Amino acid sequence: MRTTLAPGMASPSGPITTPESVPSSAKATPAHSTRAYKNNLYFIIDSLFGIPNLPPNIRPRYPHHLISNIAAHHRAKTNGFRGNLLTYLSPLPNLAPLQVLPALLIFRASIAYFPNPNSPMLSETYFMPDKLKLAFIGCGAIARFHLDGIKGHAPRIDVTTLVDLDESKAQTYAAETGGQAFTSLEEALAKGDFDAVYIMLPHDLHESIALQCFAAGKHVLLEKPMAPTLDACDRILAAANAAPGVFMVAENSQYWPEIVEAQKHLAAGAIGEIITARAAFVYPFDSYWFKEERPWRYEKGRTGGGIAIDGGSHWIRPLRMWMGEIKEVVGVLGHPLAQMEGESLARALFRFDSGKTAIFDAMMIDTVFAPDPWWRITGTKGELTINAALDGAELYLWDADHPDGKRLFASPGYTESFGPELADFAAAVLDGKAPAAPAEYALGELRTALALYRSASSQRWEQVWV
Repeated sequence: MRTTLAPGMASPSGPITTPESVPSSAKATPAHSTRAYKNNLYFIIDSLFGIPNLPPNIRPRYPHHLISNIAAHHRAKTNGFRGNLLTYLSPLPNLAPLQVLPALLIFRASIAYFPNPNSPMLSETYFMPDKLKLAFIGCGAIARFHLDGIKGHAPRIDVTTLVDLDESKAQTYAAETGGQAFTSLEEALAKGDFDAVYIMLPHDLHESIALQCFAAGKHVLLEKPMAPTLDACDRILAAANAAPGVFMVAENSQYWPEIVEAQKHLAAGAIGEIITARAAFVYPFDSYWFKEERPWRYEKGRTGGGIAIDGGSHWIRPLRMWMGEIKEVVGVLGHPLAQMEGESLARALFRFDSGKTAIFDAMMIDTVFAPDPWWRITGTKGELTINAALDGAELYLWDADHPDGKRLFASPGYTESFGPELADFAAAVLDGKAPAAPAEYALGELRTALALYRSASSQRWEQVWV
């Protein structure tokens, strides 16, 4: 059943919150992260203790937490690890004898190794890996930005596997990282050494590849949009919920330094109460993203639309972070870039749950544009503007004390977001830390774009969460 309510809410007063309506699979808890899941010992224990009808208070989701819970149960009964071996059977009434005996040998050996009554036994403290072994699924244009981001900001990630249909691309990155190169996901899953995948492929391939990776027990970082359709997103989320690992959707504007800094100033009341805002994805046609080797960006059937569903999501996410959830949309589309089947121009008005409005402009045209802030947030005491580009960004405050503007922050630009994004994913897997946004939150940008498409056809306001 499709989720029809907004799964998350962001506000200037703090980070995204996750209401109870969000499935628990979206919340990266220590159990959900399964950061030691690949350890061979846990596979052994999983096979021994994997009984579906254990009491709920004993049966956690993953085997290494099962051992911790058994230890806790025993401590509560005996105030120490040592005691009659039969005590260890008490929380496990449904285990068959052939399962119990070898399990007890492992368990008893762990007691000898951890004699302190307060020891966490076989908890993740002792088996937590230091590094996340990551596979790049797709070595196209965006892979370079992510690899550079890992080198600069995510030292806990090792890129060990590179997969691309073009063997030369995979080999190029393999030579740089020391990883293995493959030309198919199937071969990589069979022979590669990795715990997680980063899927960087055309939108229409997201679902099938993600489902394969979930089935293989991998942690999954999936490029935005989650998928081109809501039905595909439903299937992805269902598979993620049933899978053992972490699932995160990559929306790097969540991590743009200037966006994060703006949110801090908004929370501090720098411009008073927000009245309205404007996001301007106004960008000259850049052939780098539309080379002949990746014509899929021109194809509406593969992207799900045009620039609103693709790059436009990077401008929609910050509006949601600052102003809350978008309720309805009205807008128009244009096609000035003839070779693009989807829209290359979108102009829209967003109305939020609060009743406030924001303007969303998206244009990719083969022309020369005058300077224009990418974002303008207007409040009761002034404005914040963000002038940004791939090679740099600046955040300015305009108020009574600074009528000519005061630069509050400067960053190297767009590429500075990829490292923190990947570091966030690594922390979710290795530490059980909740990422900045749950996977379901990414439905907001997709739903907003789809509502815009419906509005352009109906010529009226369209609801986002229907």
